[in-house]
Amino acid sequence: MTVINDCAVSVLCTTYNQKKYIAKTLESFVSQNVSFKYEVIVHDDCSNDGTSEIIDEYRIKYPNLIKHILPKQNLYSKGINVPLINALNYCNGTYIAFCEGDDYWCSNNKLQTQYDVLQSFDMIDLCFSKANVCSENGLIIGTICDYGSEIKIISFKDVLYGGGGAMPSPSLFFRKKILDNVIDWLSFAPVGDIFIQGLGAKNGGAIYIPMLSSVYRANSNGSWSESKMNVNPRMISRGYFGYMQAYKRMVGVNGGEDVTLVNYPLARELYYLATKAIRKKMYGRSKVLILKSWSLHPELSIGQKVFYLMRDYLFFLNLIFSLKDFFDERK
Repeated sequence: MTVINDCAVSVLCTTYNQKKYIAKTLESFVSQNVSFKYEVIVHDDCSNDGTSEIIDEYRIKYPNLIKHILPKQNLYSKGINVPLINALNYCNGTYIAFCEGDDYWCSNNKLQTQYDVLQSFDMIDLCFSKANVCSENGLIIGTICDYGSEIKIISFKDVLYGGGGAMPSPSLFFRKKILDNVIDWLSFAPVGDIFIQGLGAKNGGAIYIPMLSSVYRANSNGSWSESKMNVNPRMISRGYFGYMQAYKRMVGVNGGEDVTLVNYPLARELYYLATKAIRKKMYGRSKVLILKSWSLHPELSIGQKVFYLMRDYLFFLNLIFSLKDFFDERK
């Protein structure tokens, strides 16, 4: 690695109680072959399972590369994106490469390749690549976000409509400047990677690089995907306003955009919250969410239509779900 005066890339890793995975993640960071200076910022949200000790081992082994950020108290409890926002304060790079502590990189040339691409496309702020998906025990079970064998630009609209699924989160590589002046609303946005993708694609789309660079661990402890699945009543209530404000702020952050662009993705997210609300027997909240979802984009899906038609009988709909769960468990 050739060391220059300025840090070009900050690898940003957020983790909490991921002892089983964090060593593999960190190993993939320190194994990168690059021609520039980079740093690894590991934000450990007060883990209590041994994760912190493993991070410290790597920090001691790579003192000029790894920084272990350990807040005095757990920040996730203050908001789903608060750990990410706090970690950004320690990032010195022009670019940020994001990877949660349960995911990892499978190419030692990931950083160099993505750096070279954004250096060449100076009008675009974010690039990504396809990724393998592995189970909690490490078994590769598929590949996501494979857009073909050629480099291409994915439009802002397609990124929005992807709802966070347009890009694997461990493959994200973007200019740090896209997060300037958005921290005020990113802090209350539900699930931050959706909005990082949107902000990164805002100016000219996002670049897809046809390489396999990373591995995404499905629904593991502490991940954004896991946090989205485990929605509690407080998150449902806050999510309604969070999604509404964050999507509109994201689209209008530079001014001039038509806010109707967010109607489809926002309708989808509100429908998702409605499904979670009904499971928590929050029938009134579920009805509000489904009515708003329908008003933004009617007939989004068969599921949304069923919820809309059954909006005054959500108790019976939940009963059907419960019976389905009961019989599924006995298969």
